Amino acid sequence: MPLDDPVTGQAPRVRNVYRLSLHPDGLPPRLRNRPEWTAHLGHRLTRLARLTGDPRLSEL
Repeated sequence: MPLDDPVTGQAPRVRNVYRLSLHPDGLPPRLRNRPEWTAHLGHRLTRLARLTGDPRLSEL
């Protein structure tokens, strides 16, 4: 069974992979394990922001 394209119909502001995965208008409404997934990505983003010092990561 083919999967829906997760980007189709998404607002341009959520077309970044992290934004698509975390933004309420992105993937979260389609996820069964939403709390676990968003927590995982949040931890990854926090770690990446700390390691790289990239301010754009903090904005996500």
